[in-house]
Amino acid sequence: MFVPRSLRTSASTSSKLLGSPGRPDPSLPATCGKSPTVPSSSLQPSPTSVVAASSKVNADLGAVAGFSSPPVVSSGQSCSYTASLPTAAIDHVSSISHPANTQSAPDSHHRHGTVCTTAATTGSAPAENVEVNNSRSDIQEDPIVQKSIDQRAAEADEPTCVVCGRYGEYICDETDDDVCSLECKAIVLQGRTNRNEAKAASPDAVPDSIASSQTQGNVRVTRKTKVFSQTDLPFMEDDCFIVKDGEQPLPDWEPDDVVKRMTQQEVENLRRQIDVIVQGDDVPRPILEFSNCRFMPKLLSNLENSGFESPTSVQMQVIPAALKGRDLLVSAGTGLGKTVGYLLSVVFRSCRIRSHFLVDKQKPLAIVLTPTRELCVQVEEQAKALAKGLPVKTALVVGGDALPQQIHRLKQGVELIIGTPGRLIDLFSKHEVDLDNVCMLVLDEVDSMLDRGFREQVLQIVTALTQPQILMFSATIPPEIDVFSSSLLKRPIRISVGKTSVPSESVKQTVIWVETKNKKNKLFDVLRSPHHFRPPVVVFVSSRLGAELLADAIQNVTGLQAAAVHGEKSMQERREVMGSFLTGSLPIVVATGVLGRGLDLLRVTQVIIFDMPSSLDEYIHQIGRASRLGLPGSAMVFVNDESKQLFKPLIEILRSSGVVVPKELASSPYAVSSYAAAYNPRKRKAYTNKK
Repeated sequence: MFVPRSLRTSASTSSKLLGSPGRPDPSLPATCGKSPTVPSSSLQPSPTSVVAASSKVNADLGAVAGFSSPPVVSSGQSCSYTASLPTAAIDHVSSISHPANTQSAPDSHHRHGTVCTTAATTGSAPAENVEVNNSRSDIQEDPIVQKSIDQRAAEADEPTCVVCGRYGEYICDETDDDVCSLECKAIVLQGRTNRNEAKAASPDAVPDSIASSQTQGNVRVTRKTKVFSQTDLPFMEDDCFIVKDGEQPLPDWEPDDVVKRMTQQEVENLRRQIDVIVQGDDVPRPILEFSNCRFMPKLLSNLENSGFESPTSVQMQVIPAALKGRDLLVSAGTGLGKTVGYLLSVVFRSCRIRSHFLVDKQKPLAIVLTPTRELCVQVEEQAKALAKGLPVKTALVVGGDALPQQIHRLKQGVELIIGTPGRLIDLFSKHEVDLDNVCMLVLDEVDSMLDRGFREQVLQIVTALTQPQILMFSATIPPEIDVFSSSLLKRPIRISVGKTSVPSESVKQTVIWVETKNKKNKLFDVLRSPHHFRPPVVVFVSSRLGAELLADAIQNVTGLQAAAVHGEKSMQERREVMGSFLTGSLPIVVATGVLGRGLDLLRVTQVIIFDMPSSLDEYIHQIGRASRLGLPGSAMVFVNDESKQLFKPLIEILRSSGVVVPKELASSPYAVSSYAAAYNPRKRKAYTNKK
């Protein structure tokens, strides 16, 4: 079943039969209905040279069958197990320590080592013995990789695992797929089993784990009892939800009759009206109101208390698609409610699971990953507001806070983990945080995660989970995100709302040409002017030192209270500043880009971009802080030759939005890339001399 790539075409090896069926030995324990046997007295004992190999085989088989300690095989005896032992368990041990009998055609798949053969039925006639070939026993020194996380990355021109994309060191005989570990092999085989069971499912069959039912959109449950099948492996523990007595599997979510009665033409017209574009097969209908989702009354009450009366465009399509269990790639402009969209799905599904099934409540059900600590704090606060009075507890897992407190919180039992990738990896890799029951993974601001170098960490987290539903969100989805998402998402639905690469129409942009040496004085003039200053205000700068210096200068020159927020400040300091800012006691915050990504600053109506960011996507994010949920806001932008690489696309965006372009910007030679480089005085001089 499992072949190292280096041995795929190895020469045939002879084998020795180790053990035959016989009468049961009552002195040996029996677990899971599997009874060990010893050969009948009429059988001749195996040669001494076979005993060592036989002991190893039986120890492996005993562990697979559930014995606390394997039976002891004395000299002159061999031990085998009856046919009630799962075939997959036998194949697993054979694939690790013993090859299949290779008396087959030359192009057959071979394995190294010795062979363990188990009788098909109890009491069947013993098979003929063949010789043991230990000529390749030295290869067994390299253990087979158990977990995907332990496999190295694939190099150029090397095969890749069909599941996780790591080095495909092995080939699965049954599917001929490249896999990196036993874990990924089990996923491949489980997927095939699920497809077969979907064609002919028996009413008495025990449902598969949560992961195998994500594509159907519901959360299935299984009993704690291990049920072996031909594709089960010993290390894959099936410890999903335990069903209450008399309970049925959790039914699939369905909207109310108002949504169900909508015709396809009505659905298409609605999507055009709300400017929603969907791609994918079998996309659920959008909702019209939150009540269409059949939320419990307490959740609807929490929504109303949080100020959400009706769903936004992105929420109308995202919520039903997420509740159906589909993988999503969502791109929408800033301030359209993406965070509330996925949190509603997480809270509602977690409530259903906790209310219907007896589960280990120390194991979380969902994870939300964001690129920054501040965004994590904001997401957790929103989640707490939506989950108030419901059986959903949250844990904030970010750097900067004490690790023991976070571990203690997780051990108390939570449904939702909200954190950054690095800290989450520390917890589950070093502190044994159990993520077996996680069925939803949300990647918020996924483009920023990749820009910040979190790609490998995100992949490590995904491979540590058991095929969760994955939801990806961001205001912008560049082409590289499409490539990244295609390797993670299953039957994805892509949802685009509005034009995600242009500024929000609710933000009034004012672009001012200001030389670098004059920017501070210009900012002071704006802050002193009652006509232009509309607190609370966020001033964006490019560096941490610049944030501190500018905040001090604002206080000294204008007398206004200002504070800096950046990555070098402690988490406690940043929380105190943001708390004062959002309550109105602090009118000005000078920040680096850490606040530009996804923070729901509902009180902010004015943004001043003191230092232009390095990309237009970041520019769109920063001015988007001035308008949340479609409310009007203003953005003032200082620009000069330091941002010359953005001049051409910036002018296009400004003109498409109807913004007046400063004459210095419009007439700048850097606005026309064809001769901008030649206009550089040094290059012109060199060019002239050459001519």
